[in-house]
Amino acid sequence: MPTFHIHIKGCVQGVGFRPFVYRQALSLGLNGWVSNTPGGVHIEINASAALAEKFYRQCIDLAPRQSKITGQGICEVPPNDFEGFTIRESQDHGAIDLSITPDFGICPSCLSELTDHNDRRFGYPFITCTQCGPRYSVINHLPYDRHLTTMTSFSMCDHCNAEYEDPGDRRYYSQTNSCARCGVSLFLSDAEGNESTGQEVVLSLVHEAFGQGKIVAVKGIGGYLLLCNATDPGPIALLRQRKHRPAKPFAVMYPNAALLEKDVFLTADQEKSLQGPVAPIHILPIKPASAINTCHELISPGLHSLGVMLPYAPLLALIAHRFGKPLVATSANLTGSPIIHRDEQAREELFRFADLLLSHDREIVMPGDDSVIKVGPLSGSPIILRRSRGLAPSYHQRLDLPSETLLALGAEMKGSFSISTGSNLYVSQYLGNLSGYEAQQTFKQVLTHFLSLVKAEPRALQCDLHPGYFTTSLAQELSFERQLPIHVVQHHEAHFAAVLGENDLLDTSLDVLGVVWDGTGYGHDGQVWGGEFFTYNGDNIRRIQHFDYFPWLAGDKMAKEPRLSAFSITGGSTRLKDAFREDEWKFYAKLLTRPGLQTSSVGRLFDAVSSLMGVLQQYSYEGQAGLLLEQMAYRFFESHKWEKLTPFDFKVEGGIITVQPMIDEMIDELPRGTSMEEIAARFHQTLVSIIEKIAVLTGHQHIAFSGGVFQNAVLVDLIQQQLSANYQLYFHRQLSPNDENISFGQVMHYYVTAKARSKQTVEEYH
Repeated sequence: MPTFHIHIKGCVQGVGFRPFVYRQALSLGLNGWVSNTPGGVHIEINASAALAEKFYRQCIDLAPRQSKITGQGICEVPPNDFEGFTIRESQDHGAIDLSITPDFGICPSCLSELTDHNDRRFGYPFITCTQCGPRYSVINHLPYDRHLTTMTSFSMCDHCNAEYEDPGDRRYYSQTNSCARCGVSLFLSDAEGNESTGQEVVLSLVHEAFGQGKIVAVKGIGGYLLLCNATDPGPIALLRQRKHRPAKPFAVMYPNAALLEKDVFLTADQEKSLQGPVAPIHILPIKPASAINTCHELISPGLHSLGVMLPYAPLLALIAHRFGKPLVATSANLTGSPIIHRDEQAREELFRFADLLLSHDREIVMPGDDSVIKVGPLSGSPIILRRSRGLAPSYHQRLDLPSETLLALGAEMKGSFSISTGSNLYVSQYLGNLSGYEAQQTFKQVLTHFLSLVKAEPRALQCDLHPGYFTTSLAQELSFERQLPIHVVQHHEAHFAAVLGENDLLDTSLDVLGVVWDGTGYGHDGQVWGGEFFTYNGDNIRRIQHFDYFPWLAGDKMAKEPRLSAFSITGGSTRLKDAFREDEWKFYAKLLTRPGLQTSSVGRLFDAVSSLMGVLQQYSYEGQAGLLLEQMAYRFFESHKWEKLTPFDFKVEGGIITVQPMIDEMIDELPRGTSMEEIAARFHQTLVSIIEKIAVLTGHQHIAFSGGVFQNAVLVDLIQQQLSANYQLYFHRQLSPNDENISFGQVMHYYVTAKARSKQTVEEYH
């Protein structure tokens, strides 16, 4: 009987792939084996050519829903007679050539068992199967096998082991399998060191704590969350005070979708997403009567939306279901730092925020915040705001990657790194604002572990052009230690390369216009860019237009005080007098007369408009001004059926977009009683009109968008509504438009420059 070997690559470990293959083989009466290796899943079978092909197609076409296949192949090998079909012990040697499975939210089957009094896992806080539970957060080494995860210290009882070895059971080869007899244990402690154990005791005390207005830090899948009663203003105000977080919105976890629907407008697709494997936070518009269930004004001050989630881990489900009301659920972290995930640090740090600490004895190796998604109010198109639990670290797209192993270190405000090795590209989870020491240490720890995990030895480094970024210093440090070349990539070129790569445009022969708008990025001319237009035709990236420069006042302070952007762009308009003390006014007026940094930032333009309208003068959190303007514009467009508006005036001349006419017109409109919602809407309309004007002037039909400004769902929907009929538009799909995509873009930029170098070499040769 001929023997065939099958190799399947991608996200095929930790998703029940081997048990699936086993069942397919049995259904066809095939003998052979299946095994995990660092290079993916390998299979050998005895079969005729026709039967082997049928089996091969079934393995690909009927693969488990959580799997993502990026490569596969079948070939005949020297004959080898097998008896029966077996799952062989995994091999842990060889090069890594597979995707890493993200953490999965609890599946419907496990959720049903969790609440079934007759099931032996009723109420067990760590119930999992082959389709759900922690993966990325517990992996010490690859391939994905129990002894290579933090589950190695938990020996399965006879019942769990029988399930693990039963091909007919959905927990067959489930590496996180456990139950109350053999599994993970809960611990509840207070600031004085008193500890309670026992599942029922612990959960009862947590329930009582919420009723008493207390805050509880709970260890989830990727780190600790701070939970409190979302219907009681007392603990919410206390949490804001303790976290020094006066206005930034909190997320809310609802016990079920039925209660959630009473507070927010929820589509069927969004409900499915909230209950799916990723189970992200969704930003959804609230209903008028939402204050019935939550203290919305305290949770999401000044906003008409709410970040909501459903319990994605069984422990969270037990807590939420027992309490029966919405719970504030926010990452337990220090300001600007990544989520706390180590138990020792949690005990040291979290009692400044929480009254009680609920932990367990399963170690978290890789930290991960909750992923966050919002959708366009008109289009329903998703925009990823934060890519973490459930999404990171694998990137699923067939790309012609550089042959060298590359390490790209990203930017600063939204930390992430990317590793290109072999045929795989990994994009890390969001790792916080890297200006702080704690975030920097976590970034290094996660990076070191990840390089070890995928057995990657970088041959080149990529970093941002900004000389003051932590990631730039880290690149220099690694370059010195490992004698590696550094490829410096301008921030906005990386953004553009990222959206080109995501949309398979790196090898295009089309002329693509790149619109890259954000808050800040160090430019080739030493100025602060952020309102840029580029072009790409499969050869090189070239800046062709930008917003007119205005003074960058007071360094990083300008990004935190919209009044400074307004002062700068207006040259000190008297309309702003009330936003400054007299001494401040004189100081900043003097700064305007001195030569210094200039900026083209659209993010700062949003700030300026917000300040001039009197909406916001100083930030409580990043992006607050833009979020408030987006909300005001939404209200106007929604009430006017999304009709196209007359834009404010602007000029385009000599590669410069001048918005001073818009600012002047806006200042004239404000005293006339024009509603702030209408001005905000016309401002958004003006930005769309600028894009269209540049496209007409340059003759481009293909337009790609990146940068933090395109987290604005109203702006994105207006672009799609008004430009999609005449232009081919490209947005990010798997990645966020913000700086989380910079590391990915740096890898893509390396590909672009490598092509250019190769082409130049060929031309010189000829």
